[in-house]
Amino acid sequence: DENDDRQGMLLTDIENIRRNYLVGYGQLDDWQEYRGIRKSAKYRTIALVITVVICSLLLNSLPWWLKYVALGAVGIGLYVIATVPTLPDDTPRPPRTIITE
Repeated sequence: DENDDRQGMLLTDIENIRRNYLVGYGQLDDWQEYRGIRKSAKYRTIALVITVVICSLLLNSLPWWLKYVALGAVGIGLYVIATVPTLPDDTPRPPRTIITE
């Protein structure tokens, strides 16, 4: 039935968009094509790292000195993320990441 076909195509498109947003498909293509990551992806990554680290440090029973060691390692990781070249969000998508019907 034609309605079932349209519904199936819509669900496939929604699934592709969800995967691209949540998993970051396309980030590797951006890196290969432009040697950088998009500004919104960088901000999402930094927010995710900070959230996970705060939750981990609050919910565990590590000795105080080991928490500081972990914070130092996270600081280095955040520095690396922050210094990766940043692309404007309106940079054209590389050909492999464009969703086609």
